[in-house]
Amino acid sequence: VPALPIMVNKTLTYWGAAFEEDLININVGGLRRRLSPSALSKFPDTRLGRLLSCDSEESILQLCDDYDVSAREFYFDRNPGFFLYVLHFYQTGKLHVMDELCVFSFCQEIEYWGINEFFLDSCCSYRYHERKLEGRHHTWDEESEVSSVDTSPDEISDINHELLRYST
Repeated sequence: VPALPIMVNKTLTYWGAAFEEDLININVGGLRRRLSPSALSKFPDTRLGRLLSCDSEESILQLCDDYDVSAREFYFDRNPGFFLYVLHFYQTGKLHVMDELCVFSFCQEIEYWGINEFFLDSCCSYRYHERKLEGRHHTWDEESEVSSVDTSPDEISDINHELLRYST
């Protein structure tokens, strides 16, 4: 059985000037990348940029889900597919909209990473804002053929029986 990595239980004795020169190990949903602090420091208000100013385990864990002291790796339980767009942002300073991701999920992800909509590249900005406005005017009742308030107790009972039948 491989040994489990030692997580944030240790103190950060190396945190200081030397850290600024080392690459930072980032693990997002299993996708591992090494990033330079200089790339992150260009965007100090983003989640990864703020990691550079952390001075305690508590401040690190406010920004990431876990941290392995020995590997100096930050863990984020997020969509690794979207993280590729975040990486592109740190390289170029521009953010592109993912067509396959719903606009509200996209908003949540860029908000989580601390990336402002201002950084959307001009090729994506109009389409993004148009999709965002469409979503605001869209109601879920229009999508559904049957409103959930129209579901009878008998229908709910039938569904529960079917679930019980398949759960055994």
